[in-house]
Amino acid sequence: VVLGLAAGLLAPAPTRALTAEQYSQLTYNQVKGSALANRCPTVESQGASVPVKSGAKLTNMCFEPKSWAVEAQTDKGTEFVTTKLLTRQTYTLAFINGELSPSPITFKEDDGIHTLPTTVQLPDGEYVPFLFSVKGLVAKGEGSEFKPGFTWGGEFEVPSYRTGAFLDPKGRGMYSGYDQAVALPALQADGKEGQEELFKETNKVFDIGKGAIEMEVNKVNA
Repeated sequence: VVLGLAAGLLAPAPTRALTAEQYSQLTYNQVKGSALANRCPTVESQGASVPVKSGAKLTNMCFEPKSWAVEAQTDKGTEFVTTKLLTRQTYTLAFINGELSPSPITFKEDDGIHTLPTTVQLPDGEYVPFLFSVKGLVAKGEGSEFKPGFTWGGEFEVPSYRTGAFLDPKGRGMYSGYDQAVALPALQADGKEGQEELFKETNKVFDIGKGAIEMEVNKVNA
């Protein structure tokens, strides 16, 4: 049973990241096929802090996980286990924009590529599909300037991976398709054991959950 998920942001990546200025100098053909489109720009440390003023905006924010861990039931109990990423080079959230205010620093996400479908595989072979999301993120941190060591975080929305119109392999769906697979109505009507598992498979829902994130500033360039 999957209970939660954590994304690591510190492991090395195969393609060297560039600064935003270096990205702006590349042509489409230079980026195509290089895996650079899935990399967030890096920061070359050249300053001590970036003050936040009233009415400011944070633009082109980027989230690029380097590893994924899923909280699951194991022989040792509930723990985070290392997974294998199955999604190809399309799991980076980018162009995130929003309002920024000081004292305390508060960021409210309102635009950008803030949700992407991602799939990882557990050591036992089970696939775990989910939406990697920072939709509607409201992140806060004490202070009025970004500087190395500054920590901030908050909650965001996590929509269901499947929409209401999705049909499973047996044609069952929330708004369309069958209520139950063939022969299952009789099984459900007998009232015997297994009803809970049967209901779980046939009852399709669209939930919007909550996620949480904690971030720390490593470098600033102004």
